[in-house]
Amino acid sequence: MKATRWLCVVALLVSSITAAANGVASAQPPLPVYESSIGGVVTPSGLPGLAGRGFLVYSKWCTGCHAGDYRPTAQGEESQPLGLPSRVALGTYTLQQRYQGAVPAELDERTDFTPAVIETFVRHGVNAMPPFRKTEISDDDLKALAAYLTRPREQTTSGTAPSARHERYVVSGASGQLGGLVVKELLRRGVSASDLILVSRTPEKLADYARQGAAVRVGDALQPETLGPAYSGGTRMLLISLGLGNPVPRPELHQRAIDAAVKAGVTHIVYTSFIGADKASSPIARDHTLTEAGLRASGATWTILRNGEYAGPWVFTAAAKMLSVGKATVPSGERRGAPVAYEDCAAAAASALLNPAAVNQIYEVTGPELVGTADIARAVSEVTGRRIDIVKGPAVSALPPAPPPFAPGVSGPGAVGGPGGPLPPAAGPGAPLLPPSAAGPDIPTFTSAQLIVNARRFRALTGRDPLTLKQVLAAKGTALLDGSANAP
Repeated sequence: MKATRWLCVVALLVSSITAAANGVASAQPPLPVYESSIGGVVTPSGLPGLAGRGFLVYSKWCTGCHAGDYRPTAQGEESQPLGLPSRVALGTYTLQQRYQGAVPAELDERTDFTPAVIETFVRHGVNAMPPFRKTEISDDDLKALAAYLTRPREQTTSGTAPSARHERYVVSGASGQLGGLVVKELLRRGVSASDLILVSRTPEKLADYARQGAAVRVGDALQPETLGPAYSGGTRMLLISLGLGNPVPRPELHQRAIDAAVKAGVTHIVYTSFIGADKASSPIARDHTLTEAGLRASGATWTILRNGEYAGPWVFTAAAKMLSVGKATVPSGERRGAPVAYEDCAAAAASALLNPAAVNQIYEVTGPELVGTADIARAVSEVTGRRIDIVKGPAVSALPPAPPPFAPGVSGPGAVGGPGGPLPPAAGPGAPLLPPSAAGPDIPTFTSAQLIVNARRFRALTGRDPLTLKQVLAAKGTALLDGSANAP
């Protein structure tokens, strides 16, 4: 947006709008007068309807940080403190440094926003940007702001903006449990099936999506010659991490996929990593840290989703056990985890493909609360109406080790305790069933403050809050009672 537009000081006098229908003048209330956050009364843009009002809202509340007058410090000029350019809108400068030209730094030049993303940023804030109260930006003004920032770009106040590039979304592992949920989430968010490229070792499982218009292709990192054709035509890709037990190390397989995607023209890659991968030293964690490093060096923009322990396997198994015996045994010294719903992991992945704020970001994807045996018992009792007695058990150190989140040699779909895999071995009646977070140092513990931060970032990414334990259990309904809750 040109700086001259922001500096116009003209009184806003709008009393009526000529109605096109029937050629009859219809009296309309005047638009409100807005003062720009960089000074002066804002001149109406001439845009029609809500977008015109949204331009005024944008000028009042957003230009102070996001005006389009960013320029570097010129030779001979003194920079501001911290080395910032001498004349700069701090929000524009920050986005320029973050995106490095991958998307426009000026908000009103962006063509990738959705009303939901705008509402999330305005109401909840993001990073250094504070949230705005409804007494500052009303709901009506927020709708108008969204209409302005998502307007067709032939509607512009300063010439025709370039049209957005047509995106096509590659989902690797699309026939798996997580991949399948991501596909459903993308469709729910308005992505056309014809803009989906679904890649799988078992494409026959995706026949329904092929009938809807999605491109369904064979892709297998163990057969690298299949990857280029599989990714061809895609611009943004979700790479779901592969399982253990392959004849080729996982980092090498992941790098094959990354290299093939970039060569095929993919410009943004979302990768599902492992919670605390940068802090743990196990082979599983090292696989992910090596893949993360290769992704950052690939030349594509990226998003890394460090998914936590899945709620499904151990929460549903513990719930079934409690319901069968009518009690829950809480071991002394139990370490509570932060289980995350599969649906939340899918929402984060779909949003990272669609949300421009996710570019070159790392997210710790966890549940919003600390959960232990007693918490599960109380939630199960509340959801089902069944009484579950909570009793004290032996110390954690006296119990057999809990199964790891992924059994040796297997990971992801089909893993012991994993999506679609067999349940972990059950102990005797009434014995505690520990969460994977009790198995060792690979899964970090969290404080409540850290989970608040994780939830806030999840909300900014996806536009909704992560699911609570009670919501996860309630969604299963009668499946909790008949023991089928662990089914994919």
